[in-house]
Amino acid sequence: MREKDPWVSPWEGDVLRGREEIPDIEWANYRRLAGPLLAEMLDDPQATMKFMHHPDAGVRQVALEVYKWRWDPKAGSQFATLCAEMAVHDPAESVRNSAILALARTYERTDDVPVGRTLAEIVMNDQETPLCRSNAYLGLFFVRGRRPPFEEWLRKYRGVLVPVPEGVDWEFVRSFLVPQRAPSPEAGSLERVMGSVPQQIRPSALAFLAYQKALAVYERGEVRAMYRHLDRAVSWFSLAGMLPLTRGSVWFA
Repeated sequence: MREKDPWVSPWEGDVLRGREEIPDIEWANYRRLAGPLLAEMLDDPQATMKFMHHPDAGVRQVALEVYKWRWDPKAGSQFATLCAEMAVHDPAESVRNSAILALARTYERTDDVPVGRTLAEIVMNDQETPLCRSNAYLGLFFVRGRRPPFEEWLRKYRGVLVPVPEGVDWEFVRSFLVPQRAPSPEAGSLERVMGSVPQQIRPSALAFLAYQKALAVYERGEVRAMYRHLDRAVSWFSLAGMLPLTRGSVWFA
């Protein structure tokens, strides 16, 4: 599989490159839901896409999850279009929820107008399940490129998902439904900055971005991903000519 250019977008989602990248608990759940079809999904993106139309909801859910992590989907792709449709219309809550999260990840920091509207309408829909509405609300933060107030949510609600409707900032949600709105000028600004960073200081900038990603995935409980980003931060700091560092010295700096 094609290696990603590290200068294009340091905020792109990590590509799932093999069995060792899948947390054991997720791997067991994928095998339980998809059985032998999982091997096909890991080998072929077209097969993974095909299984998103499978009659079994568990297979559709795994296909969404695997494509999101292994095949590095892009905004505007066939996968993204299918996610938007499944997030609203799939009959299974588990599939709609996976599609919502995949859609938000694919359009992270783009402030895409149609995707923002789709997620906001899910949050506003009182016929939708609480889980889907809460995850759609979380997704709005990632699409806008705005850091969710996880500390406040943990303090108030003892979790990283807020109850709907009482925990929702409705003014924020309605900002995605403004007619003829334009994307926020702040969305994607880090990618634009990275594109203009002089070559001699790029290692320091990428080290900082890797550190920020470690913080973000740690807040989502993704410890293995946190270690991966810390390793990248250590490597970039070393290339920047700093003293030898370890994960711990970066994390507790």
